[in-house]
Amino acid sequence: MPNTAQAMNLTVDNVLAEIESIDAQIESLKSKRLTFETDLNGFIGSDVAEQLQGKDYGCGTANVETPEFKVKCVVTKKVKWDEKQLAGLYAQIQASGENPADYIKVSYDVSETAYKAWPEKISKVFEPARTVEASKPKVTFERKK
Repeated sequence: MPNTAQAMNLTVDNVLAEIESIDAQIESLKSKRLTFETDLNGFIGSDVAEQLQGKDYGCGTANVETPEFKVKCVVTKKVKWDEKQLAGLYAQIQASGENPADYIKVSYDVSETAYKAWPEKISKVFEPARTVEASKPKVTFERKK
C-alpha cells in the first residue's frame, strides 16, 4: 500500500518542504499562543492569586468566569529534594536502627559515559543489569541554500 507522499507523487524534497513549512507554522503559533497566555495571566492573575491565597504553597484550583467563558486555572506544586541531604538522613535513620526504605525511595542509575570508560572487568559485572533499546528515530533536515 503506498504512503501518502507516494499516492500524491511527491518527492522527498516536496515532503521535506512541507514539513519545514509546518514546523515554521507551529513555531509561529506557539509564539502567538505564549503571548496570549501571558495576556490571559495578566487578566486573571489577581483573581487566581486571591482564590489560592492561604492554600498549600499557593497551589490548587481557581475558577474565574467571564461573560463568555469559565476559566479553570490549576496551579500544581513541584517538589524537589536535595539528594545530598536525603543521603545524610538515610544514614541517620539506618544508624538509629530503623529502615530508611520506609521513608526514602532510592533509585539507582549508571552514567553511560562512565560505563563505557570502565575497565572491561568492571563493565562485565554490570552488563547483566544493562538493557539497551533503540529509540524512535529523530529526523532533522535543513534546506540547501
